[in-house]
Amino acid sequence: MKNVVILCVLFFLVKGCNIDGVEVADIPEIEIETTSIAAIDVISPTSADRWKKGESYLIRWSSPSGIKTVRIELYRKTALQRVIINDIENRNEYWWNIPDEIATSLNYSIKVVNTANENQFGFSQRFTIEK
Repeated sequence: MKNVVILCVLFFLVKGCNIDGVEVADIPEIEIETTSIAAIDVISPTSADRWKKGESYLIRWSSPSGIKTVRIELYRKTALQRVIINDIENRNEYWWNIPDEIATSLNYSIKVVNTANENQFGFSQRFTIEK
């Protein structure tokens, strides 16, 4: 009897079963609604880019319609270094003049964030800032 109960429990988990003449109904299907937030895709800079301090470069991204303003941040590895610009109109591009005080590194990336929804953002590939 113990083996039958174990088998019925296992079967019930998959499909349902009949124990001692009592019908156990099938497990009802449950629909789970998921919502996802379309990401911002940072197109430039790329891993091949070597940007120089004191020069201007175009940061470019694509974003879902409806994003009105964004914030652009500079990261070195995983650490936020500075906010490049906060709360600007989303035009999918921004010219940035790299300040001379930025340290040289191979490990920078740009993050573009929807200011109305902090969960909607994108990172660039890692790129280099040099002298």
